[in-house]
Amino acid sequence: MKPFFVLLSIDLILLITWTVISPSTFVRIQIEGSEDRFGRTNSFNQCLWGNDESKTSYFVLKQLLQIFDLVTIAILAYYAYRSRSISTEYNESTWIGLIIYIYLEISFIRTILFLSFKPGQRTFLLVYTVFVFFNSLSILLLIFVPKKIALQNEKKEKLRKKKMKKLRMERSRLFFDAINEEQKIEVQSLH
Repeated sequence: MKPFFVLLSIDLILLITWTVISPSTFVRIQIEGSEDRFGRTNSFNQCLWGNDESKTSYFVLKQLLQIFDLVTIAILAYYAYRSRSISTEYNESTWIGLIIYIYLEISFIRTILFLSFKPGQRTFLLVYTVFVFFNSLSILLLIFVPKKIALQNEKKEKLRKKKMKKLRMERSRLFFDAINEEQKIEVQSLH
């Protein structure tokens, strides 16, 4: 539990520092020469930095956060590797390994695609959103779906054991009833 709180604290410190040192401002950018039939100009929204110093600190803190995330992934991979021999239904090391693989693959593809986009383009935001969605989806599905399946299997097994116990109890009751009946018949035949 301690590594989790240490990593969370470092992450929060980096994000708060990033927000305090390099705050971005919301800007609506008008697209010149693009008016609809009602005379309204098209625009898009973007968060920008007021000066070059803010922009520089933004990129430095962004790189620090990415390095921290890579270190976190390395720590996660190490613990997943160490716990690979745990044999329970809730063993997550296989799924964590798959999550790391998917994360690295998505990061590689994202890096290649982002080199071809300018940050101000609308497609940049769409592509970034799609990558965040697939990253989150892979993590959530690969962590929670196997646990849900394991819980369902556990419930089915408990139900099966309960039915078997009930069946055994019924058979035992029938067996002892038959023995009691035979004993009554023997006692009556002796009299």
